[in-house]
Amino acid sequence: MRKLLYTYFDKEQLKNYFITKEYELIVFRIYALLLAFFLPCFGFALKYADPNAIEFHSHRFLISAYWLTICLLSFKVEFFKKYMTFFANLGLYIFMLWIVWICQVNHFTAEYTIGFFLSFCGSGIVFRGRVGLGIFITTILVITAFVVLGTPNLGADANILLLSMLAIGFVYFAVMTSNSYVSNQIEILNQTLEDKVTERTRLAEKRAKELSEKNQELERFAYVASHDLKAPLRTIDGFVGLLTRKTDKLEDEEIKQYSQFITSGVSRMKQTVDDLLEYSRVGKVGMKFKPVNMERLVGVVLNGLSSAINRPDVQLHLPAAFPEIIVCESRQIEQLVQNLIENAIKFNKADYKTVHFTFEERLDFWLFRVKDNGIGMPKKHIKNIFEMFKRLHTFEEFPGTGIGLATCKRIVENHNGKITVHSTEGVGTTFTFTISKHLKTADASNNKPLVKLPINA
Repeated sequence: MRKLLYTYFDKEQLKNYFITKEYELIVFRIYALLLAFFLPCFGFALKYADPNAIEFHSHRFLISAYWLTICLLSFKVEFFKKYMTFFANLGLYIFMLWIVWICQVNHFTAEYTIGFFLSFCGSGIVFRGRVGLGIFITTILVITAFVVLGTPNLGADANILLLSMLAIGFVYFAVMTSNSYVSNQIEILNQTLEDKVTERTRLAEKRAKELSEKNQELERFAYVASHDLKAPLRTIDGFVGLLTRKTDKLEDEEIKQYSQFITSGVSRMKQTVDDLLEYSRVGKVGMKFKPVNMERLVGVVLNGLSSAINRPDVQLHLPAAFPEIIVCESRQIEQLVQNLIENAIKFNKADYKTVHFTFEERLDFWLFRVKDNGIGMPKKHIKNIFEMFKRLHTFEEFPGTGIGLATCKRIVENHNGKITVHSTEGVGTTFTFTISKHLKTADASNNKPLVKLPINA
């Protein structure tokens, strides 16, 4: 009883009880439409079966109109949609009280008693819990018992009528109790699952934050370490230069060869440090996206590569026009384009080295391709070429540190894109990379996460 009183007389609990869930809304709408259709039809059928029956068709149409109205309003008016449970319960009480009254007017004849039982049985699906159903059954049973006992010339046995209603109520209550138990168990499982998901999400966010902080520390460490290594390297390079000039005067070829080895090693070490320093600079720390004129950006890159591309054996093909404006980190994209064009020329032994730089505009990203007729590479090595210090050739064949493509991959990922490669050994290589159109400028970013877009070459 305390639960009953608390459920129905506590304002907040009462308000929550009448808030309709999505799956309940569908049940209420179907019930309302069926009732609005069959109630008048059943009245006409009863009148046809028994011309002496006392019928009030206007009452049936009014009740049907009520159910049809709340059904339609639940599609249009948010208030009715939210509190459809309340309006359905109210309508059901009105409907069942009217049924009891019309049956009493007709002395509970067999036809009206059947209609009463059909209505009583169908009403149970509207109630969501044992408390609501219990109040409804008790109310209708008490009123029906009072009416039946006070109605003369009953068309049905009063005891059988009341016992049948009691049996129906008991079955409904038992079913509702089982459903309530199952629903409670499902809610407990759902809550447990939600708690686990929340906890794992919290841990994932914590680990992601820790990983981000460690990556930033690594970027800063790589930058500082590479920067600090350059000073002693410059000192070594200076003294190696002095030694070289002195050994050049000697006639000992072995000493000259040793000197050249030292000079070559220092040069390679310096190039490696420079590349590491550049790799550390293309991290996301301090990145600022800005609108950039792509044609102007490519022009800056080509000016820097003029000595490599202005050769009779090199043909660089560009599109008639580039995207007028893209949002990106211009210095990083310059380096990306420069690295790919340089590689297309460097890893090429053809008499006429051909490089095609093209672009396509897609719905969510810009797609660029750098295609060459160079030496290509075996398929088994393609998946590893973006790793740090990964080289497929000796330094004597093709100078380099193996950091360039790793830098390219990092730049593309910084722009929420992907970079892929298609290559055939002895035929050529095509690098394809994307730049997202959803990058936010420094003024509009507001630290919102960016959507990572797939490549769709």
